[in-house]
Amino acid sequence: METPLISRRCPLCGENRGKVFYTDFSYEHHGVPVFQCNGCDILYTSHWPGPEWIEEKYRNTYDSFERNDPLMRSQIAESSLATMVAEITRMSPTPGRLLDLGCGGGLFLRLAQKNGWEVFGIELSAHACEQLRQKFGITVHNGNLENATWPDSYFDVITLWEVLEHLIEPVQQLLLVNRKLKLNGLLGVSTPNSDYYRYKVLLLGRLYSAASKAIWPHPYEHVQYFSLESLKSILNKTGFEIITARASDHMTSCDVKASAVLQSITKIYLFLEQITRRLTVNKIALCQGWTVYARKVKNL
Repeated sequence: METPLISRRCPLCGENRGKVFYTDFSYEHHGVPVFQCNGCDILYTSHWPGPEWIEEKYRNTYDSFERNDPLMRSQIAESSLATMVAEITRMSPTPGRLLDLGCGGGLFLRLAQKNGWEVFGIELSAHACEQLRQKFGITVHNGNLENATWPDSYFDVITLWEVLEHLIEPVQQLLLVNRKLKLNGLLGVSTPNSDYYRYKVLLLGRLYSAASKAIWPHPYEHVQYFSLESLKSILNKTGFEIITARASDHMTSCDVKASAVLQSITKIYLFLEQITRRLTVNKIALCQGWTVYARKVKNL
C-alpha cells in the first residue's frame, strides 16, 4: 500500500511560488517533485508522508543501524567528527555544555566528551539512547527538541550534523535551537549542498536517478537542500550569524547494490562527475556539502 502524501510550501519563506526543478521517480513508485523556490533559491520536495511515517522510519533505521555496529557511521567518518570537535574547541576554547541533535550512535558526543565537554544528545532511536546512557553515561533525550525539558539558554554549543535536510519545519526547529542556546553561543551545522544536486541533475538527470536514486537520495527523508546563500538566510532569520563555512565532501555520493549493469552506470557517472568538476571554474560550489559555524547574535 502506497503512503498518502501531504503537500508542503517552501520551508524557508513559507510561500508557494516555486517551480518544478526535477521529479524523482525512484521512491515507492511516486513521482516526487523537487521545487526550486523563486525567492529563496532553496530546493525542496513538495510532498511528504507525514510525521508519524517519518518518525517510525527513523526509529527503525537507527535501531537497525545501532544493532549492527553502525553502517551509517561511514557517512561521517570518525576523522571528520574529530575535525568538528577540534573546530568547535578552537572557537569555544572553554568547554561547557554541548547538545547534539540527532546524535545517532553518539560517536561525536564521545569525542567531544574526551575533549572536556559536558555532552548531551537528542535521538529518536530508543535503543541508541539506552546504549549511550548505559555504556558511556551520556545524558540523552529520546524524542525531539520540542518535548525536551532543558531550560532556555542552557547550552554553550548546539550541533546539527546532517540533520537540517531532514527537518520538515527547519525555521521553527532553529528557533527552538535559538532558545536553548546561550547568547553568543556556537551553532554547528553540516548539510548537503543544493548546488551539487543541481549539477547532478544537469549532468545525467532522470536516467541516473531511475537507476540508483543517487541524484536526490531519500526524497521523503531529505526534504530540502540549501546553498550557502540560503543557509545564511535561514540562519539570519533565526537569530544566527555565520562566522565560518567550509566545503565538505564526506557524504556518500552513490549507494548502488544492484546488477552489474547498474554498477557500470555508477562507474561511468562517477568518472564523468570527476571530469566535469575538475573543468568547472567554481569548484567549491560543487562540493557535496557545507559545514558552517554560527554565533547566536540575538534572542528570538
